[in-house]
Amino acid sequence: MIDKDKRVRGAVLEVLTSTLLAVLISSTALARQGQAPLQITAPTSGAIVSPGQTLSVTVGSPAGLTFAQVDVIGEFPIGLTTSATSLPAQFSVTIPSNIACGPRMLTAEGTTTSGQNVESVSIMIDVERSDFPQSLTASTSALTLESQGQQASFVLLATYADGTILRATESSYVTFASSNGAVATVDATGIVTAVASGDAFINVAYTRGSVTLQIPIPVSVQFPMLTASPSSLTFPSQGVGTVSSSQQVTLNNASGGTMNVLSVAATSDFSETDNCIASSPLGANGSCAVNVTFSPTATGSRTGNLNIANSANIGLMSIALIGTGTAAPPTPNITSLSPTSGSVGTSVTISGANFGSTQGASTVTFNGTTATPASWSATRIVVAVPTGATTGNVLVTVGGVASNGVNFAVNSFVYVQGNSVSQTSATTITASFASLETASDLNVVVIACYDSVACQITAVTDTNLNTYAVAVGPTTFTSGTTTLLQAIYYSNVTNNGKGNAVTVTFKKAPGNAELRIADYSGLGSVDVSAAYAASIPFTPTNNGPMLTKPAFSGFATTAYAHDLLVAADTTNVVTTGAGPGFTTRIITPSNSNLLEDEEVTTTGTYSATAPLQPPPGTTSGSALYVMQMVAFRAAAH
Repeated sequence: MIDKDKRVRGAVLEVLTSTLLAVLISSTALARQGQAPLQITAPTSGAIVSPGQTLSVTVGSPAGLTFAQVDVIGEFPIGLTTSATSLPAQFSVTIPSNIACGPRMLTAEGTTTSGQNVESVSIMIDVERSDFPQSLTASTSALTLESQGQQASFVLLATYADGTILRATESSYVTFASSNGAVATVDATGIVTAVASGDAFINVAYTRGSVTLQIPIPVSVQFPMLTASPSSLTFPSQGVGTVSSSQQVTLNNASGGTMNVLSVAATSDFSETDNCIASSPLGANGSCAVNVTFSPTATGSRTGNLNIANSANIGLMSIALIGTGTAAPPTPNITSLSPTSGSVGTSVTISGANFGSTQGASTVTFNGTTATPASWSATRIVVAVPTGATTGNVLVTVGGVASNGVNFAVNSFVYVQGNSVSQTSATTITASFASLETASDLNVVVIACYDSVACQITAVTDTNLNTYAVAVGPTTFTSGTTTLLQAIYYSNVTNNGKGNAVTVTFKKAPGNAELRIADYSGLGSVDVSAAYAASIPFTPTNNGPMLTKPAFSGFATTAYAHDLLVAADTTNVVTTGAGPGFTTRIITPSNSNLLEDEEVTTTGTYSATAPLQPPPGTTSGSALYVMQMVAFRAAAH
């Protein structure tokens, strides 16, 4: 009994060993020097054969494999040959007599004796008649296209001396050319694409040696009922599996009537969102927008189309979409920000990994606002907080891949609203804000007087009983019988229950008084101030008198890195606008006096200016002015 069991086990082991050895030998042969398991050795790829010809095809196995079955399959309508069981072998391939001219693919395929299915690299044969056709005809006498990007094709037929008619559209002897690529284009396969309205023709030529037979096919592209701008989209290189920023196409109804956009679809690696269907029907000259993104699924050139159907056309409008897929970069990672808060212009160091050695097309955003980096490395980016940034996440995007978000708090000042009034011979003057203020805002009040003596300010109050303090002044300047006075007051808004009107009371009614009020958010109290007053004589020129110097506030050195400089002037001439770096907030209609501001983000010595010019019709004289500047620090300080 024991001897029998040993014999059985020995037999099983022998079978298993033989099977394993066969598999190993087969695998070794397949891998031998990377040689092909099957190869068509004749004819060579590109060989020209005739319809009706019987072609001899030789197949071998450079890898030296043994086969249970091998055959050759030809692209339709050639079909499958009979099988062989040993290599090399010759196969007879019959080319149908009515086959269309042009390239056809041949492939050898087989099953090895170990049961593996393999195939060769395909070769191409070129099926062509040996004689020259007597005539060419197209399946259509003319092409009419309705929309930009719409495509059409036709069948080219060649008639030979024996009466045979064969399809020749794909013949290697046939070429296509457009007479006007600005109207319509044609590719190497005869596909015609509309570009813009107009007429052209497609020239179809059959050439053998020095002999050419050709026919023209007229193409008419109608005036578009729906136009697209731009007419195509090209995306920058994008990492595989990532999504690009969107690009927009605007569609416009040029039909002269109403139109419905019936469908919008992007093909291949492209996606779209639009408001076109929701906006339909579009009125005459009405428009809608399509936003397209690119998300490549593979590396290399990627193409697609944006296809649009509308109620005015039968054919689709088609917009070419082009992009390039690249290997997806590793996900960028932010580990820290320094500092974690600051104002516009503050330099921020972003530390982390996978940023890339150079910036290229990568971006940094502060809560969605794009910034301009000063330096960039794989682990460190230095960038200033951009204008318009608000508190929120900082993101680094590399090759379309976004990093983790890290919060950054943006300190900013906002000019909310302002107003000005002027009046004569009254002991009070009042100006109102158009909208309710917000508690924690700051009011800036500029008081100006024109009189023979300096006016005296006895009170500054408002409807909501906020408390006002002097920021700078009063500053006066006297020349002859004219005295200018200016003072700037401010108040932190604590009461805002009703519409606010600011009133200034004088001890005695001045000859002419003017009041400017401004509402800001984000400001605290006064850092420093400056004031200056002067007279500037007019400079005569051929075009009349000019002022060669601006009004000037004097200098002030700030103690805080983040301040808002608020400046104002009072003058007997015309202030034409803000000085360099400043933004005009108010120029009074009565006296052309200015209120301007500038946000600064570093400590330093600052001043304000304002360009002046003589009033119209003035021939001589001097400009008198008082100019003041107040640096208000941020509310956080």
